[in-house]
Amino acid sequence: MRNLLRMEWLKTKRTFIRVIIFFIPFVIGFTQLFIMSRRTDFNTEKDIFLIRMIFIEIYIPLVVSFISSWIIGYEEYYGNMNILLNLKTNRTYVYLSKFIFTVLILNFIIFLENFVFIIDLNILKKEFSITFIICSIVLLSLSIIPVIVIHIFLSFVFGSGISILIGFIGMLLSILTNNGLAENIWYMIPWVIPVRMYIYLYLLMFNKGIIIKQSNIYLFLVFSWKGLLVNFLVLLVFTLAGIKWFNSFEGQKTFN
Repeated sequence: MRNLLRMEWLKTKRTFIRVIIFFIPFVIGFTQLFIMSRRTDFNTEKDIFLIRMIFIEIYIPLVVSFISSWIIGYEEYYGNMNILLNLKTNRTYVYLSKFIFTVLILNFIIFLENFVFIIDLNILKKEFSITFIICSIVLLSLSIIPVIVIHIFLSFVFGSGISILIGFIGMLLSILTNNGLAENIWYMIPWVIPVRMYIYLYLLMFNKGIIIKQSNIYLFLVFSWKGLLVNFLVLLVFTLAGIKWFNSFEGQKTFN
């Protein structure tokens, strides 16, 4: 598996994906810095949280769909999947290596984006719970995994274009749901779950600390258990479906 992941990284050499990995977090960070510096009413933790929430519900679905689609799409573009299909490694490991590599890249983007956000706060001399930021990094990194596996599956089976389109739809659903539409079924939409977990984490925190008390952790699970269950089922179903499809794939399909 380690060799497969190393091979995936080498494939990105001299491609724009390495630039994008570093470019996206700084663009998001500087945009947030510009908005917060232009607004005089962004002084409390709640105000800062709200602008973060807006950015998360927009950029998470788009970045996940774009990165996932590109990592699968270049295999189709440069060799009609022949490089993958001709590997002597077990196809299950090949498929999982694509998935794990995508997870690592997107988690790095989330980490770097939050690091830039901390720099923004220091520049503007605004206070925000660093512990909350650290916990939100972990929560977002875990909650986007089912979304990643969906886009890996879509990119392999239907092509990168469909995957990116679904990412745009996921972004719209995330925005609409977190503004009151379809409130009762948020947990059934994987693209909505990451930002909803982020919201619940914030609501169960005090201004200066994180939820360490057992009662608060219990409340978090009460609020979010449906989303966590759906995430687990999505991860399981789409991973198994993707592996089964890839093991039977012979390379004839092309996407225009």
